[in-house]
Amino acid sequence: MNKSLGGDKDTLSPSSGGVALEGYFYQLDVSILIALDLVLARKVASQVVLEPATEEDLQAEIEDEPGALAETIGLDSHSLVIQCKLRSTGPWKHEDLSRLLAHGKVRKPAKEYLKDSKIRYLLVTSADLDGVARDLRVDVVGEWPDTIPAEMAKNLPPDAAGRLAVLASMDREKVDLRTDRLLKERFRIPHTNLAQCREALRREALLRMRGAAHGVWKRAEIERVISDSGGYAAASDALEGFVKPTNWEELTEALDTRHAIIITGASGTGKTRAAKALIADVREKIPGIRHEFVQGGPEKVYGDQHPLWPAAGFVDTEIRCLTELESGNAEKEVQPRVQA
Repeated sequence: MNKSLGGDKDTLSPSSGGVALEGYFYQLDVSILIALDLVLARKVASQVVLEPATEEDLQAEIEDEPGALAETIGLDSHSLVIQCKLRSTGPWKHEDLSRLLAHGKVRKPAKEYLKDSKIRYLLVTSADLDGVARDLRVDVVGEWPDTIPAEMAKNLPPDAAGRLAVLASMDREKVDLRTDRLLKERFRIPHTNLAQCREALRREALLRMRGAAHGVWKRAEIERVISDSGGYAAASDALEGFVKPTNWEELTEALDTRHAIIITGASGTGKTRAAKALIADVREKIPGIRHEFVQGGPEKVYGDQHPLWPAAGFVDTEIRCLTELESGNAEKEVQPRVQA
């Protein structure tokens, strides 16, 4: 029977099962870390595809088969297949890894993936590596050892070197630590919203592991969770390659001290990109501040009781930024103009 995990429950807890469910939730948390890192932070992929988990996956966990994290992640020059394995029986030796790469009752064995020269394979595991197996160890996703231990290479495709790696010693505590660092430092999630954001990400990943959206988790969907939690995913793609104008310091100073500026210029001179870049700068200085598009005109943001505050507002080509302390002193007229 191929019954999806979870039934009608909205969430699952590792305490509701044994070792198998521990592995299942390890897979869930690693999925979130990979999605935040590759799709949102580094933007080397536009989406991840999480394989639907089934009761067979739990059985496979008991039989020492790696759990699937992503079938493939499409990168510029290759596809990345990531699988994960929670292990509590000591470090991996080269013979252990060889058996793991050849094993596959529920899904294709890793060594079969490696027959495709455009596929790279990464194992994420909680255990350390021992002996010559350490040659495959990497510290971050995207590193690839140049060689494979000879004891393993004889059972793999001849061109597998440089396409096989192990992210080892990634126990749940370390996975959580890296995830929290991304959320707090990279995406500026306020500390008070951190637990809420983690839970929202788990819900989204869990839905896809149950088969929703065919397992596809897109960048815009991950960004929405970050935004709803008061964070900032980073400057939009439209800001890539943005060159600051020579009067950038004048622009930021005017926004910091007068809390509103108007950027003027001929069509196509970069007014909107400059406005978005200024908002990105504000959000770097004030973590957790919201970015609001205001329809109408400047009068829509006047008043110290406006529900937007604290926020960075974008009104056509005007930006207005107030903090909670400054909102009571908002000027009632548009501030002096600064040419972009």
